[in-house]
Amino acid sequence: MENLEFRIWDVENKTMCKVYRLEWTDGKLFADCIPHLENTKRVLNTSKNPLMQYTGIKDRSRIKIFKDDIIEIELSESRAFTDGKPDIFKILVFWGNDGGFHGQRIGAERQIYSIMFSGSSVLRREIVGNRFENPELLK
Repeated sequence: MENLEFRIWDVENKTMCKVYRLEWTDGKLFADCIPHLENTKRVLNTSKNPLMQYTGIKDRSRIKIFKDDIIEIELSESRAFTDGKPDIFKILVFWGNDGGFHGQRIGAERQIYSIMFSGSSVLRREIVGNRFENPELLK
């Protein structure tokens, strides 16, 4: 099993940061983090800045998938639409009420998927962005 890993969206600076320590102080959770491509440390309040957990799953390029990532999925012809082409769609990763990670198909409110997409029907699972840095992908 892999270690728990987190990242946090710095709302004020509009930057994704890697969390290296979480600390509970005075009833609030704070994240010590370092923004991507910077060497400066920041401390962010998780009640004001969205905290995202690593799902334990990687995409086809071996990049770690986190909550709030947007993933493009390509399913094989066996799961395709009637035109015979592979089914390609995007999902937004979220933490479900059952305590697990899921993906909601973008543009289809009621279509919820397991982000595992295990088995031979998956041709590709690739991160294309996240809801904070790439909000245009949610349309």
